[in-house]
Amino acid sequence: MTAPFLILLVAVIAYMTIVNMQKNAEANIQQYRSVAMSNAKGELHDKVTMVYDMVANEYALLSNNTVLEARYGKREKNVVEVANAVLRDLNAKVQADELSLLEAQNQAKAQIANMRYNDNSGYLWINDTSKPFPKMVMHPIMPSLNGTLLRDEKLNTPLDSNENLFTAAVALTEKEGAGFINYQWMKSSTADQAKQMQTKMSYVSLFEPWGWVVGSSGFNVDKVKNNGITAIKEKVSKLRYDNGEGYFFIISDKLPYPTTVMQPVAPKLNGMLMNQPKWNNIALNGTEHMFTAMVKVTRNPKGEGFVDYVWNKPTASGVTEQGVPKLSFEKAFKPLNWIIGSGIYIDNIDKAVEEKRIEIKSQVNRLIKTIIGAALLVLLVSLLVSYWFANNLSKALSELTKLSQKISLGKGLDEEIASTARDDEIGQLARAIERLQTSVKMMMIRMKR
Repeated sequence: MTAPFLILLVAVIAYMTIVNMQKNAEANIQQYRSVAMSNAKGELHDKVTMVYDMVANEYALLSNNTVLEARYGKREKNVVEVANAVLRDLNAKVQADELSLLEAQNQAKAQIANMRYNDNSGYLWINDTSKPFPKMVMHPIMPSLNGTLLRDEKLNTPLDSNENLFTAAVALTEKEGAGFINYQWMKSSTADQAKQMQTKMSYVSLFEPWGWVVGSSGFNVDKVKNNGITAIKEKVSKLRYDNGEGYFFIISDKLPYPTTVMQPVAPKLNGMLMNQPKWNNIALNGTEHMFTAMVKVTRNPKGEGFVDYVWNKPTASGVTEQGVPKLSFEKAFKPLNWIIGSGIYIDNIDKAVEEKRIEIKSQVNRLIKTIIGAALLVLLVSLLVSYWFANNLSKALSELTKLSQKISLGKGLDEEIASTARDDEIGQLARAIERLQTSVKMMMIRMKR
């Protein structure tokens, strides 16, 4: 094996080893980043999902009639019970012949007409149990209805059926004695506002001795829900994590641009259409408007997704001048056409990856130096061994050559031939010369005779 070939072989082996080490190092760095991003995504997903579940549970309560009755119907029930107490008292006087039925009923209508609750906005009405349509006995706000047959199709407003509201109240109370009824009723009109329907829930109760149904004006379910939704937004706005740096936001699910529903750290954005050009091409690797991307990633069967973008990062002195890489997770809450999201800055991941890269690069450099040193040492040892073998071979050949020259001159016939015990080509050559030496020696002896 020649020295140049040996040098080339060692160099190729060292080069391939170094290249493979560098590839493995880069693969380790990418795996480190992948694991860090996966962990960050998992934590972000869990946080947003937790808030989503909280919002879903709170909203479900606002849509549950049993819950609404328990939370807001107690007052309605209590005021109707007060009216029933008045009716029972007056009916007792009729039974005792202290009042005529007509006198008692007139007093009852007058007293109940003056009853108010809920900051003087709540009232009570009375209708009878006539079939198929009842008559209005007393309505304090719309006295024009008093004595009229309640058969107008506009009164077909119960939410769970298309029947007449007051017919439904009669049916409910004759079956259950009392209960809540859901329906729609016209809002009070003003000079600058057209009449609109509002969802209400009233408590109705049958006073059987007179065939009267007493009902409360009810509470505005839409208002209760709106107040509840406002409370949900307020609750979400106060949630924080990561030492107060992390927060949650809500946007609408409209395209091409959503509206901000709730932004706790920048409340000036609330209600704003997020179509400003400054948010163009900063999401999804610079290919999409940030808020448009947040809506689009939820347009899938799961209704959720991640968005990467850049955003100014808060600092001790304000915010960074340049945008910092950020990752957000959005989840669509379809009942309210909301998208709930939260984002985390991932520059710390990039920083950790860079630190890992420097660490691994330092380790690789040390290993490269070790490999190069080891390669040089192997090369030196190989060269020395090769030199020794070459020198040893050259010496043996030289000695055999000199001896063969002597033998050709008839000399050195008694000299001991070295290397005859070797198993290589030198040994074969030495043994051949030894046979030659013997032959010449025998020939010389015969010639002397």
